[in-house]
Amino acid sequence: MSIKPPQRNLGAGEDWGRWVERQIKDLSTSSLQSEMGNQRSFMNNNATLKQLSNQLVDLQGVVSALPIPNIYHLTSEDWSVPANATTTIASQLVPWVPGKSVCDIIAIASGWYDSYNPSMIPMAYRATFRININGDNSPILPLIAQNMDTYVFVGSYSSRVSSNSDIEVKFNAINPSTYVASQTDLNSLNFDILTIFS
Repeated sequence: MSIKPPQRNLGAGEDWGRWVERQIKDLSTSSLQSEMGNQRSFMNNNATLKQLSNQLVDLQGVVSALPIPNIYHLTSEDWSVPANATTTIASQLVPWVPGKSVCDIIAIASGWYDSYNPSMIPMAYRATFRININGDNSPILPLIAQNMDTYVFVGSYSSRVSSNSDIEVKFNAINPSTYVASQTDLNSLNFDILTIFS
């Protein structure tokens, strides 16, 4: 059994009824197209947001992989080297950068050392200097004679550290004897430390 709509017989209102039906049909079609367009737009937006999210994750990976350099500059003047002792003249604690696994360090030291003492003490009893990175000592830095008992020292030391904890970089003076220089006003140190975390 099928249901058929009744015959239209609106008389003078027939044209008006057809116009209303067309308007309703057009509005329904327009509404359906608008809804389908919105759904496509939402799908495109979701795809774009997912793409952006993936790009942000990739960008975070790139940023965390970038090496992070830093430079420290230390100076010290008028220091002395006590007898029978190792003295730290300059020291820098380098904080570990989170997310990094390795730190390459180069430390460069230069300065003056006045070893003057009225008594003629052999060179073997004068202070020596080393750079120390996390407990690892450099070879002894060379002393270059200038005037009488005044020396210039210059040297560098590098290391690769993967401890994931703060790094201590020091410039040490070692005095193996009871001899102590009587003048310290010329003693000076420039100590530069370059770190690259990766």
